[in-house]
Amino acid sequence: MHYTGTVYRNPYEPPSPLLEITQGCSHNKCKFCNMYSAVKYNPSPMEWIEEDLAEIASFYPETNRLQLLSADPFALNFKRLDAICDLVHKYLPNIEIMTMAARVDNITDKTVEELKILKDKGILELNIGAESGDGWTLDFVNKGYKSQDILEQCEKLDKAGIEYWLTFLNG
Repeated sequence: MHYTGTVYRNPYEPPSPLLEITQGCSHNKCKFCNMYSAVKYNPSPMEWIEEDLAEIASFYPETNRLQLLSADPFALNFKRLDAICDLVHKYLPNIEIMTMAARVDNITDKTVEELKILKDKGILELNIGAESGDGWTLDFVNKGYKSQDILEQCEKLDKAGIEYWLTFLNG
């Protein structure tokens, strides 16, 4: 498997194989986070993804759930995510659910129609680190988006039928 650094698994995610499709965080500027500070954001090469899918298929051929990794793999554009979904189904035909982390601004460049296509291919849940709904706090921690963006982008997910978890920081 091509894991390029520390693997952070969503603690609320049921046990499932992990497939790294990006490295690092596309934003990597939040004041409170150092999880990926030493990792440059990059998409994983398609060759790595295909090799890793073949390996997952050899150990878990009947798996129906897959967690796509790194900090925010949903930052990939629709075309790339669509191609990855097709590869997943080629190697793991029983896949029903794919989950991944996302930032609010990862949704912006995808239309509701594109989101529906991704949902139909199995991307059913996003784990979104919103951190706060307060505009001042979002600016202070350098999240890179506004509270109104959270509402607008989550509305697109609602229209597409993609479920999501919003993570908020307390304190």
